[in-house]
Amino acid sequence: MKNSKQFIFHGKVFHQRVFPKKHKFVYKYESLYVKNIYSFSKFSFLKQSNLFFKFDYSTSQVKDNIVPWIKKIIKDFSLDVDFLELNILKTPNTFFKKAFNPVCFWFINYKDQTIAVIAEVTNTFKEQHSYFLDNGGKPITDTQWFKGDKKLYVSPFADRIGKYEFNFNQNPLKVKINEFDPKNNLEIITSLKGEYIVATGFLRFMMYIRILSNSFIVAPRIHIQAFYLWMKKLKFYSHNGSGHVK
Repeated sequence: MKNSKQFIFHGKVFHQRVFPKKHKFVYKYESLYVKNIYSFSKFSFLKQSNLFFKFDYSTSQVKDNIVPWIKKIIKDFSLDVDFLELNILKTPNTFFKKAFNPVCFWFINYKDQTIAVIAEVTNTFKEQHSYFLDNGGKPITDTQWFKGDKKLYVSPFADRIGKYEFNFNQNPLKVKINEFDPKNNLEIITSLKGEYIVATGFLRFMMYIRILSNSFIVAPRIHIQAFYLWMKKLKFYSHNGSGHVK
């Protein structure tokens, strides 16, 4: 059995509103990219060797949605589990703070090629929804766009309904997400790109500090940008007690 392998992910997030008013920001993003987090022969998550960082795989979103979907595509596409690998890009929890991830990505690789991606979205009300994207068991290419209906309230300045388009490239890693409003106007363009770093010694320690720092400032950044949008007098959408689209 292969062991999990951790990489430092060093990248940038670009976010731009193009309708009805323009607004954009760019910020650095440090996280962990962990390869081979799951044993497909035992259907269980592998223990992580890092004592400082950890992921919580016991959430209802993981147990009730993500794992069953992975099992389903294995059956639907007749995949040999010996050639499967589950990787994750996510800001980890520490021993004193649970990380807030507006979105994290699970990559399902088959024979070293990505065949499916799960975009796990969490809003500031701690509600979650996962978008399951696959290419029928075949490798995903960087020219493909995967479309899906928006299912979760993510911002007081965006309608809870609409559509998404997702695009993925693994070498180097780049994720693009286009968000459309209910009238199919392209409203928001988001991209995440960066590189995996194998860090050791003092460099690894410094990268861990940056990951921890990134974890602390995600929520404040969201509120600061929301304040700017409020100043620009964008339409406000209330949460109304539930962010899930029925």
